[in-house]
Amino acid sequence: GLSGLAQKLKTHLIHGLSGKDADLSIRLAAFGRNEIPPKPPKTFLRLMMDALQDVTLVILIICACISFALSFYHPGGDTFEAEVKPKEANVEWIEGAAIIIAVIVVVLVTAFNDWTKERQFRGLQSKIELDQKFNVIRENSVRQIPIKDIVVGDICQIKYGDLLPADGVVVQSNDLKVDESSLTGESDLIKKHESRDPFLLSGTHIMEGSGKMLVLAVGEHSQTGMIFKLLGATKEEEVTTDKKPSESKNQNNEIADADAKERLIKSGSAKGMTIAIMTVLVLLIRFSIEEFIQRGERWNNKYWSRFVRYLITGITVLVVAVPEGLPLAVTISLAYAVKKMMHDNNLVRHLDACETMGNATAICSDKTGTLTTNRMTVVQIYIGEKHWKNVENPNKAKEIVVPAKTKEIVFEGIAVNSSYSSKLLPPPEREVLAKQVGNKTECGLLGFVGVLGGSYDEIRTRYPEERFVHVYTFNSGIQGTDVAKEASDIILVDDNFNSIVKAVMWGRNVYDSIAKFLQFQLTVNVVAVFCAFIGACIVKESPLRAVQMLWVNLIMDTLASLALATEVPTEELLTRLPYGRTRPLISRTMMKNILGHAIYQLGVMLFILFAGPTVFDMDDGRPVDSVFKPSEHFTMIFNVFVLMTLFNEINCRKIHGEQNVFRGIFTNPIFYGIWVVTFVVQIVLVQYGSVAFSCVALTFEQWMWCLFFGVTVLLWNQIVNLIPVTHHMPKWGAGEVYEPNSPVDLGPEGQSRQGASLTKGQILWLRGITRLQTQ
Repeated sequence: GLSGLAQKLKTHLIHGLSGKDADLSIRLAAFGRNEIPPKPPKTFLRLMMDALQDVTLVILIICACISFALSFYHPGGDTFEAEVKPKEANVEWIEGAAIIIAVIVVVLVTAFNDWTKERQFRGLQSKIELDQKFNVIRENSVRQIPIKDIVVGDICQIKYGDLLPADGVVVQSNDLKVDESSLTGESDLIKKHESRDPFLLSGTHIMEGSGKMLVLAVGEHSQTGMIFKLLGATKEEEVTTDKKPSESKNQNNEIADADAKERLIKSGSAKGMTIAIMTVLVLLIRFSIEEFIQRGERWNNKYWSRFVRYLITGITVLVVAVPEGLPLAVTISLAYAVKKMMHDNNLVRHLDACETMGNATAICSDKTGTLTTNRMTVVQIYIGEKHWKNVENPNKAKEIVVPAKTKEIVFEGIAVNSSYSSKLLPPPEREVLAKQVGNKTECGLLGFVGVLGGSYDEIRTRYPEERFVHVYTFNSGIQGTDVAKEASDIILVDDNFNSIVKAVMWGRNVYDSIAKFLQFQLTVNVVAVFCAFIGACIVKESPLRAVQMLWVNLIMDTLASLALATEVPTEELLTRLPYGRTRPLISRTMMKNILGHAIYQLGVMLFILFAGPTVFDMDDGRPVDSVFKPSEHFTMIFNVFVLMTLFNEINCRKIHGEQNVFRGIFTNPIFYGIWVVTFVVQIVLVQYGSVAFSCVALTFEQWMWCLFFGVTVLLWNQIVNLIPVTHHMPKWGAGEVYEPNSPVDLGPEGQSRQGASLTKGQILWLRGITRLQTQ
């Protein structure tokens, strides 16, 4: 029986183990430690290979190979090529090299982010495991020890809400019921008793009652450990891949959100492919008509160089059209939010939870504790058949006289029903206060007994624990249970409701950051693609050279993802309603901004393309015999486009129609640092880029004109904001969303005064007056 089993394991069913280091070391050597060794982390090379699986990068690699290979194909027989190539030093290979370099940069950044995220998670997981403690009986006293320190032979106290850390057998059962669905798939609760079905398995949850358990197997030898060994996986690996079973409640939302981003990338790729094919076809048809029909020329191998140039133009249009910066922006935004949320006392267990918090429509809290200042205050007292009101002032406590018999009953009730499980953890460094861990509520009650002159040690001596072995007990509302912690996405480190508010702010900020970057990048892509297409159709060449477009698309978008994805949240985020689950990635307001700025920038660039030589007194760069030669005309087009893009980046900091786009710009040094660096690099490219970037140095007057067109983008943004958003405005996605331009006035019970026109799920409301508490 149990006594014989305890004797074989050299333990005591009531007093537990001796707790001596020598005895614990022998048990660790014989039965192992209560932990499953994690698999080694992925190498950096493996992470790079994973990053190369991205569809966008595959397209870039194909473009790089084609562009780089074709740049060296120059058949003889073309007198024009023979005259131009020596002068231009044949720098076409730069196009392919630039794409290859861009792919390497994206792969390295993505792999580095994944590597950092994995290391960060392993550190967070270690912290979570260190914080997970369990009550064991050693030397006839209850101790809280880390789960990994539990050994075979320990007597564990188990109660409602616990996640069993090891296999064992029931020593004492007080109406104990266990949920074994994680192992058997059966949802019915299993009753456990000393004589009937006494075996308890790790990974199962205590759903009712309480009791004690004798540990028989730990770590890899437990039921959970054997399952993981059979699967060839570990808990560490399972979480790093973000596929924990506890995430199933959010799985549909995450899949839908990921599908929306994937659809956006595929949509951009499809539209880019269409325009690229149209560009190549228009160039080929126009060239064939002019050469073979109008001039009556016959086919010659010299024409291959023209076809190759047209193909490179089409490939470049395709490269520009693909929003390859979106995955990078999402990763940077989430990783930045996780890091900053740690400073706000939010321990993120699942990365996607940051973005999910932006969609939260209700914050539900349990009934114990306080919501705001993390301190409980007595406001009324009912004791000794008397009701005392208005006792907020501590000085009034002296006026309350409690009968001695009542105090004795209170002392006995607190002393018998409270477990003293508290200790001080040594400070991690000097000049840091020690941290007290344990059950704050029960320790506080025992301290209350001592303050009133009672002695809970004497009372507990009069009522030994053995007398309560067969007492039928009730449990209700245990705070911070292992069930709740296991299902949590974010853990509050300081146990304060204000941290939940900050988590919501960061969640909405992540969503806004991604939206800001999308608005910026799609505007750049639309302008660059259509400018290349229109220019190719009219002047036989794109006004923007391939290397110039790659600089705009790959380098600037990568920098923009870092700049726009690191904006800090503001209190204004809380005045708006939460984003709905079905909210499109690109709303009507964003679509208005994208189309409005794209039309303006295209108009400016076409104006310079056709009227620039006359207005600004410069040589026309459109003649065929000078298309491949850098000119002031085409350099000014490139410079104006980059400057308009840079100033539009400032506009994209605000996506809800705000007039002051400069507000809070200096709170993000990453943004204005990247902006200034990009501006300086653009000056260097234009003034000293020479043949490599198809540029010639511009005069001071020409630079002032370029700067003028760039600044007017800020003024144009004010006009675009005045355009009303109608339901006829297109959007990408599904579902409706309310986009307020002013703070929402929440009435009684959290109901919006505009509630008559709002749909269900669009109102943020708060329930309860207590906090979520983990102990």
